[in-house]
Amino acid sequence: MKTKRRILAVFLTVAMLLTLLPAMALAVPYATWEEAGNAAVEGVDYKMSDDNVFTVYTPEGLALVANYVNSGYTSFIGWTVELGNDIDLLDAGVEGYTKDTVNETNSWNPIGTFAFNPQTNQVTIAPFQGVFDGKGHKVKNMYMNVSLSNTGLFGSVFTDMTVGGEQVVIKNVTIEGADITGSFMANSFLVGFLSEAIITDCVVDETSVMTIDGDYVDMNGAFVGGAQTSGLNLGGEIYIENCTNNGTISGGMLTGGIAGATGQKIINCTNNGSISANFACGGIVGYYKEDGGIAPFEILDCVNNGSVTTKNGWAGGIVGQMEVSSDSSLIARCYNTGSITGNSGVGGIVGGIDNGQLEDCYNTGAISGNEASASYLGGIAGYLYKGSIANCYNIGAITNGKTESSGGVVGDNENEEIIANCFYLSGTAEADFGGSTEITEEQLAEKSTFENAGWDFSDTWGMSKVVKRPVLRTIPEASLSTGGYIPQKTLTFDTNGGSKISALTENYGKTIVLADYAPKRDGYEFLGWYKDKELTEKIEYAVLDYDMTVYAKWEKIEETVDYDTMIVLTVNGKTAIVNGKAIENDVAPLIVNSRTYTPARFVAEALGAKVVWDEKSKTVTITKDEIEIILVIDSTIAYVNGEAVKMDASAFIADGRTFTPARFVAENLGAKVEWNEKARTVTIWQ
Repeated sequence: MKTKRRILAVFLTVAMLLTLLPAMALAVPYATWEEAGNAAVEGVDYKMSDDNVFTVYTPEGLALVANYVNSGYTSFIGWTVELGNDIDLLDAGVEGYTKDTVNETNSWNPIGTFAFNPQTNQVTIAPFQGVFDGKGHKVKNMYMNVSLSNTGLFGSVFTDMTVGGEQVVIKNVTIEGADITGSFMANSFLVGFLSEAIITDCVVDETSVMTIDGDYVDMNGAFVGGAQTSGLNLGGEIYIENCTNNGTISGGMLTGGIAGATGQKIINCTNNGSISANFACGGIVGYYKEDGGIAPFEILDCVNNGSVTTKNGWAGGIVGQMEVSSDSSLIARCYNTGSITGNSGVGGIVGGIDNGQLEDCYNTGAISGNEASASYLGGIAGYLYKGSIANCYNIGAITNGKTESSGGVVGDNENEEIIANCFYLSGTAEADFGGSTEITEEQLAEKSTFENAGWDFSDTWGMSKVVKRPVLRTIPEASLSTGGYIPQKTLTFDTNGGSKISALTENYGKTIVLADYAPKRDGYEFLGWYKDKELTEKIEYAVLDYDMTVYAKWEKIEETVDYDTMIVLTVNGKTAIVNGKAIENDVAPLIVNSRTYTPARFVAEALGAKVVWDEKSKTVTITKDEIEIILVIDSTIAYVNGEAVKMDASAFIADGRTFTPARFVAENLGAKVEWNEKARTVTIWQ
């Protein structure tokens, strides 16, 4: 009998599994990222708040953002899209979405389009126009293998204030484990193409790889592929700040570690990744061009530590090729430690300069031609066609190029442009071209060598005891982490009446998350930190590019009290307020020996209790519902529901009325009591 039951149980279990198979077959992956976005569920994958914040929690939620923008449903003008946690795109389960099998169909669908399709000759324009705040989170495993333009987490972004828009900002996000193959223009890990937008505090990690399929595929960079810097003028700012690339980018032309082709302002950015291209390749920017667009055109406080290689012309540690119309365009306070290799126009800072200024920069990386016939190799600039170079030095060796066009500072100065107060270490090159001075290692270690040439050692330069040469105060070399000159900046917290927060002194460029430093103030709500005393510009992160102070903003908490009865008594005042109405009492509250006393009968009856006086026993009995309080005159012992309770002061009679400590009667009747020292009032409510 037991055996039959077991057989029946097994049969039923198998039957149940068979009935589930059709349902299980329906659980297939999404075919595309568009399909994944359409499946997003509010409250699970994303959340929308009343203050125009769209929070993303899953890959499906991020894909929905792309669907909304690309379809034209919304560009997110006036909205902030933020990440609620790290987003791993592999978690969506899009069919065939792996690093090895990703294709045109299942590639990540960038947020925003400004794309030209060479197969259909059609242009699609639908940019993202809000604020994107990664909140320090990561977007992981973004894979793309496409022939369309504008790859990246975002395809296109731009600000348009002419239609009531706000400044577009992309900030505080890390791209991890991305793998992108692009075969058409404007490729990036972050933004394919932008105009009049800000990118700040973003990182690409060392496992991210971009491969450009084709020598002439242009505008490729870690954070921006290409940028529109003229012609639109829609009222917004355009710059990249505090961004670091650790990823590898190879192929194409106009390729850079931070941006591919741009004329925007770039501040305090670092490239540590290997960057290579066919033509115009730079550690920070591949092709830096300005043609009358949004000013200023500056690259400031930037560093390249990665190798930069071109098959053909224009390779530079900071910029491959600089071609600007304004002689006020500026590259300043930058340095390169990476090796720079190319065929023509190869420089430690810039491959080729056509106008603009280069000042207060230095190179320690090796400069070499990729063949013995390579030309225009320079420690600072390979080719100076027009513009000026001042206050720079080179100690990197220049090798494998034509001797007649290989120089310690510049490889060629055809038009005899200004080269002022520049130096190169003896032995790094056989010659130089105009305006530079060869120095020995001993002279390199002497501050006077540079001070006598007018270099600024108060704000710009400092002498390192470790490497025995000048270094920039604003951006310390990684090798100087101990023992050398490391510039530091201080962040001061002005709490505006709140609890004290000690100032922070950290290395230059460190980012401080201000949410970690919240003061307290009784009766006030902390609204955040602001850059200015007028409290008009709120900030969430402080980047220590300089000594700075942040200011706390507060809002007084207006307490609301639910009550049936509220009594307000004033010391030495006979007028009491009961539920908003003035009532004249025959006695006033008193302060005796620093204690506040209130008339027992008045308070008790106002709270709905009955009061009985017993002359013989000198007691007052107060009753309400199931509460009984007995007060004994001149005694600190009272009785509450029959239990003896010690008061902090005794009851007494004055002017024919019994007085008790202010809180005792009220609190034992279930009321709350508050003392206001400034107004000298007692407020009782129930």
